[in-house]
Amino acid sequence: MPQDKENNKLFAQTKRLIRIALEDGWTQAAIAKKARVQQSVVSGWSKGASKAKYQQIEFLLEEYGDRLRKQSTTVYSTQKYHYKLTSELKAFMESHDIDPSPFQVEGLVDEGALRELLENSGSETQEGLREKYQAAHSEDITQVEAPIIFRFVFQREFIVGRQKKKQTVEKWILHSLGGGRFLLVTQARRELSDQQLEVENKRRQRLSEARYKVPSMDRESRYIQTCNDDAAHWNSRLLRFSELGQMLERVEGLLSEMHSYPLYSQYDFVAMPFLLKKALLNAGFPVKGVSKITAY
Repeated sequence: MPQDKENNKLFAQTKRLIRIALEDGWTQAAIAKKARVQQSVVSGWSKGASKAKYQQIEFLLEEYGDRLRKQSTTVYSTQKYHYKLTSELKAFMESHDIDPSPFQVEGLVDEGALRELLENSGSETQEGLREKYQAAHSEDITQVEAPIIFRFVFQREFIVGRQKKKQTVEKWILHSLGGGRFLLVTQARRELSDQQLEVENKRRQRLSEARYKVPSMDRESRYIQTCNDDAAHWNSRLLRFSELGQMLERVEGLLSEMHSYPLYSQYDFVAMPFLLKKALLNAGFPVKGVSKITAY
């Protein structure tokens, strides 16, 4: 029975798979014959109007699965923060009923692990950890081979002269990991450190002294934004979820935290939840609380 259920499941990337096959020389008629459906059905698959069941296009997955996964590869720059296990941090953890002994060997506490422990203990005291305790960070590169089913950008508006402009301050990207699992990537703009900002301003000052007009950078303009590849402008946080309801609940909590951020437009908080659920429905995932009207 479990295998039958899997075979009858709709394949979320049907459109992309059919397009790859057509570009490689398959015809709609040939795919229809192999899948045992009408050519009009394959036409609907290629346009994204409908999705195929796994068992119908298994032959194409065997031939083009690797290419499909390769096209779905995304590379993210992630930063991991670690805290030195000082006496102050030990006291903080113990005050929230968290045992610090598992971290004593390395003398470091991973930020993600600490936040998870605080959440499990029912604590809401998670803000300002980096300012209160000695934190160090390292950069990791993560390659994700999974389709993207949703993107959203949070923007701020500002006035330059008489013109109103927008700047993206955060991005969210949702990957489907298969089996009802999800990966939510939240991205914030990368910034120069205080030391890097000082070095950059010295460079700009030398250019200005050589008769080139180059403005200095302040703390508000330290975003890295001159690279040709936009991927280098963003730090990413990867959040994994084992099921849809868990992911939607966390998204609701994140949006609630962000409501007070001064740079973010309130319009985004209205639009984003609807667009996320719309993308999930279009990708074939069931979303609770959605009314459905059908022709038959």
